[in-house]
Order: sequence, then C-alpha cells, then structure tokens
Amino acid sequence: MLKTFIKLQITLYILGISLLSGCVSLDSATQPEVAEHIKLAYQTALISMKKGKYKLAIKQFNKIIKQQPGLAGPHTNLGIIYLKKKSLDKARQSLEKAIELNKQSTIAYNHLGIVYRNMGRFDDAEQAYLKAIEINTSYDYAHLNLGILYDLYKSDGNKAINHYQQYLKLSNKPDKMVEKWIVDIQRQNKTAASNAKETPG
Repeated sequence: MLKTFIKLQITLYILGISLLSGCVSLDSATQPEVAEHIKLAYQTALISMKKGKYKLAIKQFNKIIKQQPGLAGPHTNLGIIYLKKKSLDKARQSLEKAIELNKQSTIAYNHLGIVYRNMGRFDDAEQAYLKAIEINTSYDYAHLNLGILYDLYKSDGNKAINHYQQYLKLSNKPDKMVEKWIVDIQRQNKTAASNAKETPG
C-alpha cells in the first residue's frame, strides 16, 4: 500500500517535471538548414504546446513535418505531447522517429525512456536513459528518471541513490522530494541489514 502511494507521488512528480525537460527548439548544429517560415511556424507550434493547446500543436507540428520531413524536433515534441495525453504508442513512434533523424537527441531518448517505463518495458527504458546520459553526462532529468526506474521498477536502491544524487548535483537546486526518496531508501537498506543480522543463517 505504501509502495503504491509512493509510486503515485512519483508519477505525479514526473508529469509535473516532464515539460520542463521537454519542448525541443530547432538545433541548426545537428539538423538541416531551416527556412525562416518554418522557424516561425515552429515557434508558433511551441507556444501552442506550452499553453497546453495540444490538438492545435499536433496539427502545427505535423504541418511542419510535411514541409520539412528531415527535422527531428517536431517528432520529439509530438512524442512529448502524446505522452502527456497518455497515447503511448503514438508517443513511442514519434520519439523513435526523432531519434532516427537525430541520434544525439538526449530529450528524445529521455522521453522515450518514460514511454517505455509506462509501457512496462523497463529494460528498454533503462537503455534509453543510459543513452541520454552517454550523449550528455550532465543531463539531470535522465539521471532523475533512471533513479526512479531503479527505485520503483528494478528494486536497486543503491543505483537509484547514485542517480538521485547525480540529479541533485547537476540540477544545482534543492529538491525536497528527491532528498526524501534518498532518505527512504537509506532507511530501507538499514532495516534490511538489521533484519539480516537478526535472522539466523
């Protein structure tokens, strides 16, 4: 019961934090040249997305994809929107397409990890988060999501603590919720160690 409550807390926390680590802008360093009218359309779609006008944003990003299919950003943002709408298969397809177009997209890998986790594909989620961290070791949200995965779904408290601590260090701001999770795991580890001592071999 307590574990279920904690899972619910963490799920709500992730949903709140998801868009903070999302909303992909155009990156000319890794993407094709983009015409001015596409850049303007992209900014308009991002504004719709940030305002929560998801139906409109989906339409706008799809229009951009038709005009310039080689851009990864619209697919990543569609994936994030579909994730927020709990359309997991559409989210997966969009994010996998984004990665196919831009293999250096840490945000796409991170959100694909969240999608896989929600689909119960925990090993795939782990690989997606690890790939995001491999590309950018300073990507705090990938460390946070990996910590959550190890904590709740892979039952590896030590790895969870390591990634929670990395997240806190990299985000450079206090996060009372994550600090509490670390304390909870440490307490569980102490209790387990104490019980093991008391139990005869």
